[in-house]
Amino acid sequence: MSTQHEYSSKQVDSLVAVNIFGATLSLIGSLFIICNYCMFTALRKNFAFKLIFMIGISDLILSISNLMGAPDHGAQCYIQAILQEIGDISGILWVCTVSWTINKLTTLTKLPTKQELKALYKRMHIVIFIITIIFALLPLTTSSYGPSGGWCWISMDNPVDIMWRYLLFYVPLWIAIIYMIVIYCKVYKRLREIPSDNDMNSGDSYDEEETEKMNQIDDDDNDTTNMVNENGGGGSSKSVVSIGGNESSAEVMESRLKRKQNNTLQRMKFYPMILIICYFFATVRRVIDWATEDQTSYVLAVLHTFFAAIPGFLNAIVYGFTKDVKQRDTEFIQEYCNCCDTNYSAKQKQVQDHESEDDDL
Repeated sequence: MSTQHEYSSKQVDSLVAVNIFGATLSLIGSLFIICNYCMFTALRKNFAFKLIFMIGISDLILSISNLMGAPDHGAQCYIQAILQEIGDISGILWVCTVSWTINKLTTLTKLPTKQELKALYKRMHIVIFIITIIFALLPLTTSSYGPSGGWCWISMDNPVDIMWRYLLFYVPLWIAIIYMIVIYCKVYKRLREIPSDNDMNSGDSYDEEETEKMNQIDDDDNDTTNMVNENGGGGSSKSVVSIGGNESSAEVMESRLKRKQNNTLQRMKFYPMILIICYFFATVRRVIDWATEDQTSYVLAVLHTFFAAIPGFLNAIVYGFTKDVKQRDTEFIQEYCNCCDTNYSAKQKQVQDHESEDDDL
């Protein structure tokens, strides 16, 4: 098993430069996601965008760590190493929540309530925060943070350092990738069965307020049906009307559920794939390290370094092409950079009115 890479000083400097370049792209991308989330109320109410926002925060932490370059031993090195571990692990865990949510949404038969969504989001935060902090602190117990081939992270000086590398990053990463692939396979058929945006009205998604409204409608319809049933004989014609209305409401609820499933899934489905792509070369490199005593190719090291540094950039590309984000960014540009549109204020008011009636989760 190979544990050290004896690249030349020039090659190491090139790896550092590649890492900083990728981190710069990732920083811009993560800030794009964070700024959009903070600027637009509708995005802040959307459950999918809440998860993506947290992925953006993780990418930002990782980018800041990578931009610190290659410090020597000392406080700066420890700070970079800890930020690196926090950014990596929290990013993996938040993408796992996206995969979990994708799988969960495709099996729902009723919209979750506002309280259920808030409770779920809170539990996600608690679990991910605890795991991330524990993982970041464990290498400190064995003084395993230090220079690591072009930047500071868990070093490769001792067997315990190698153990932490695999136990605190690569094993969780590989488990997460396997989990994501399994989820993709499980929901592939379901995704094909859910109608696309072309078949349904756009603009719906799982939201905290709208799901509450739809569940209230469902409860009101059930109450109406129960009242009719309690009235008993002499009201058969009224019962037929009420039951017919309840069936119509059930169809509307089912249609809305499918529409929300589709739009939410469309927003989230690419983020697990990005994680798999970004860490593919890192996985290949570590498998070669584990299987042989040979030094891995420098080209592979460059690919590993670059792709592991740009998840924020790739996430931002997917994020920017999301229909909701693209629409709101376009409106923002029209408002502040293209004042020639005299109809903009009216259009903006219509958008705001629509958001107030049907805010995203």
